[in-house]
Amino acid sequence: MKCHTRDRFRHCEQGEAIQRDFFTTKYHKEFSQRNAKKLLLQSYGLLCVYFMFFVVSAFAQDKSTLEQNKKQIESEISYNQQLLDETSKDKKKSLQQVVILNNSIKKREQLIETLNNESARLEKEINKNNAVIDSLEKRLQQLRSDYAKMILVAQKTENIFTQLAFIFAADDFNQAYLRLRHLQQLKEARHQQAAQITETQSVVQERIDGLTKRKKERDEVLQSTQNERNKLSVDKDKVNTEVKTLEKKEKELKKVLDAKQKEARNLEKAIQKLIEEEIRRAEEARRAANAEKTTGSDFSLTPAEVALSKDFAGNQGRLPWPVERGIVSSEYGEHAHPVLKNVKVQNNGIDIITSSKSDALAIFSGTVSGVWKMPGFNNVVMIRHGEYITVYSKLETVSVKAGDQISTRQKIGSIHTDAVSGATELHFELWKGKTLQNPSSWLLPNR
Repeated sequence: MKCHTRDRFRHCEQGEAIQRDFFTTKYHKEFSQRNAKKLLLQSYGLLCVYFMFFVVSAFAQDKSTLEQNKKQIESEISYNQQLLDETSKDKKKSLQQVVILNNSIKKREQLIETLNNESARLEKEINKNNAVIDSLEKRLQQLRSDYAKMILVAQKTENIFTQLAFIFAADDFNQAYLRLRHLQQLKEARHQQAAQITETQSVVQERIDGLTKRKKERDEVLQSTQNERNKLSVDKDKVNTEVKTLEKKEKELKKVLDAKQKEARNLEKAIQKLIEEEIRRAEEARRAANAEKTTGSDFSLTPAEVALSKDFAGNQGRLPWPVERGIVSSEYGEHAHPVLKNVKVQNNGIDIITSSKSDALAIFSGTVSGVWKMPGFNNVVMIRHGEYITVYSKLETVSVKAGDQISTRQKIGSIHTDAVSGATELHFELWKGKTLQNPSSWLLPNR
């Protein structure tokens, strides 16, 4: 049958077949639904991208923090080895060597813990990657399925005569225009779907490559952890050997300890005497100036000294170390002897082992109250910071004198290296008036 008008064409056999095929099959319905869901799918894609970006960023931050911790601990272990080399070369077994080895064990245990955390982070990232890949592959499968259906529709509508027949079979001009737009949208949708498939395939491959890289990193971390465990075992064996050697010299060690404790008491008396003298002079100066007595302090402080004291106190926990770098070999207060069982050691400050030829550094600005020599402590320097006092002893040389104004981190002398043990060790004390303080609670955390 020939059709020369739109109305007649609508009733022709070809036009009826096109309408039945396009409007009664599920393809037109699916295409309409797909247009309705288009924004939703795009939003889903964006959410996937944001999720992956968040996961990658979070893991990158965790990795950066862990890597910094790892490098810091490895640096400390290397420094411990340097100190150990200085104290063990052509030297007898000493307490300092035991202290350094114990510190190395502590740091190596921290390193193992850090590596375990890194391994756990990588394992978590691997699991997240697997979940993202599974999700992307499901979406890719759905995209391919939708694309196949689009191709079926295209096979029924791509023929130019079929398209014209479909358009001219419309009831009116508006419907004809809508049908033309449908055909154009079908073509555009196929192109977009193909682009999404290509893009998703690329993302999937990128995630798979990242997953392979993370698995390799995890295996390397696990191997590093095992290596550190082996080194830890070696360090513990060394400590046991050192301790057993020193335990055989128990009487000699006790004799040395008693002598050192006596020397420490003598230093305490000398410091107390000097502090009393400082307090007396400050009180005389106050009376001469007819000024009011400062309350809450052993000292009679000038306004400038009050400000200095407040500044010093305000930096508690943030004051710099009295050495460039070192490890605490003896903590403040009463604690167990590193070798002798059931023996306690009393320390009025902290002892810090540092590298040879190191200098002692002032932890805050102030005025030198005194410089003197003491048996067992070599040269001693005392600096006053308002009502606070810092004491630096076991100095080989001194580069300041009483009355000098000192700035923070200024070098005040070189630290003595013991000829027997080979250890370069600074004894550091901190007082508030007549009261001893725990230096560790005032200084920056141990590096």
